[in-house]
Amino acid sequence: MADEPIVRSEWQEKLHGFISENDTDKTEHLAAIGRIVTAFNGIEVMLNQILRGQIGGDAKKARLLVGAMRLKDMMDGLRRLVALAEWPTEQTQKLEELFRQINALKLVRDDVAHRVWAVRGREMSFSTAHVSRREDSAEFAIYTIDELNELARYAPALSMRALDLFPDTMFRAGQPPSPPMPERLRKKDSGRRPPQHPSSLAIIPPRG
Repeated sequence: MADEPIVRSEWQEKLHGFISENDTDKTEHLAAIGRIVTAFNGIEVMLNQILRGQIGGDAKKARLLVGAMRLKDMMDGLRRLVALAEWPTEQTQKLEELFRQINALKLVRDDVAHRVWAVRGREMSFSTAHVSRREDSAEFAIYTIDELNELARYAPALSMRALDLFPDTMFRAGQPPSPPMPERLRKKDSGRRPPQHPSSLAIIPPRG
């Protein structure tokens, strides 16, 4: 993620993405966004399956309890089950580190799914500048196409690590090697910049 000031004239922006009938569509950018959204959904589905499996008993009742759970609710549910099972500290720490990485990836998913985005070459800026309650509370994050694709490719590895911690959830015939962990997930913070005034972000091109 670049840290240099963003120059207004270098960025293109469209409120509805770059969907059009001509060659201005940002096909690679849109594909990267779609990959990260879809890949993260796979993690949510896997945690749902794990939680159902750990509840055990009647499958219909487990579906009734777990179905449509939000990510945080599923994590909290697994934490309660782990505490009930009196997991050793080392295993609990592995679970918490997994949750930290999943939450870091969720921040990326939320950025690309819920913010207005602008493009500069292969970089994308995702901003709340249009919808912030106050101008000085606007947030933005910058990702490249390659970084989003790397994060999407890594998402299944997080699902597999969850299954490693709960191996009785389902049978696995084999597991592909895990790709290297993306740099953004190595960080202990979210990788986001602090709120700044939209005029300093300069991601909104002048109209005219």
